Amino acid sequence: MKGTSGPPAAIGYHDVHLPEDPARAMVWAVIAEYLRPWVPAGAHVLEIGAGYCCWINSVQAARRVAVDSWADMPRHAAAGVEAVVLDASTGLSRFSDGAFDVVLASNVIEHFEPEAAAGIVSEIVRLLRDDGRVIVIQPTSATHIGSISTTTRTVRRSRMSRSRTFSGPRGCVCCTSNRGSCPTRCVRAGFP
Repeated sequence: MKGTSGPPAAIGYHDVHLPEDPARAMVWAVIAEYLRPWVPAGAHVLEIGAGYCCWINSVQAARRVAVDSWADMPRHAAAGVEAVVLDASTGLSRFSDGAFDVVLASNVIEHFEPEAAAGIVSEIVRLLRDDGRVIVIQPTSATHIGSISTTTRTVRRSRMSRSRTFSGPRGCVCCTSNRGSCPTRCVRAGFP
């Protein structure tokens, strides 16, 4: 058996916790389609914690910006997506006040200490135009029990059209409306 030369390759967070999965892009395409009424086609959209860029790549908007601290994130950004590597807790100040109509954040805020998370939320408020919108998706697993109850209460109190929440498989909380449920649409798109 031949030996290899040099040190072993470094294993990063995404390699261990979030390996590439072809189904991910399909799921985010369905979610982006479902949320399209809240993301105007002429909007300037920022995604915080973009990772593999599946959500922002699926969004239809005039300007799309993806930010993440992961150095490999830019190679996943589709044509037309501005990819910016930065730490969301300190780097959002590079964008001007009111620069975005919509800010997206999925499964990212819980990774920060409470003070840093509060700072990110303050920055989101600063970055949004007066009539802007933030769309946040947070985990619902038992490992994040502190944020589950807060997130679920917030979603249930929201008045997004005639929407309500649905706790789906794999700890997913999806919004449903009279147009059909998000989980059903995910299954139709091939997500188990």
